[in-house]
Amino acid sequence: NRNQKGKHMPTVKAPIEVTLKPGVYDSVFRGIEEKTGKDLQTGEERTYWQWHFGTRTKSGELDLIANSSTNFGGKAKARGWAEAILGRAIKPGEDVDLDKLIGLPCRLVLTTKEIEKAGLVNRIESVVAMPTAEDDANWSPYGDGT
Repeated sequence: NRNQKGKHMPTVKAPIEVTLKPGVYDSVFRGIEEKTGKDLQTGEERTYWQWHFGTRTKSGELDLIANSSTNFGGKAKARGWAEAILGRAIKPGEDVDLDKLIGLPCRLVLTTKEIEKAGLVNRIESVVAMPTAEDDANWSPYGDGT
């Protein structure tokens, strides 16, 4: 591919832009980017994390993104999401290397939201752990383990 001046033009790939129906989707954790931006309430610069998840669709893997604060306290969104990806609770004082979570499976609870400039988009409502073999063994249509 060359432009009018004979220079090579890069090849680019358009992202898969699909809005999934609200529901629970098997996904894979792809990583976190640390970002900075203005707090909408205070106007001050703040650091936050942008979480990336991959979810398979008929068109290929869809990159789903959500933001959280960098707070990792007991009730923080980031902590809950990391625990869901790990499939267990994080112990007080435990060091958690978030890079080691890359590639681990989880489930995303998705909703949709109408955004003025983007239209209907997915919103990650929550991240939940993948069921274990023990969960499957205890499953009951009556919800009581029988």
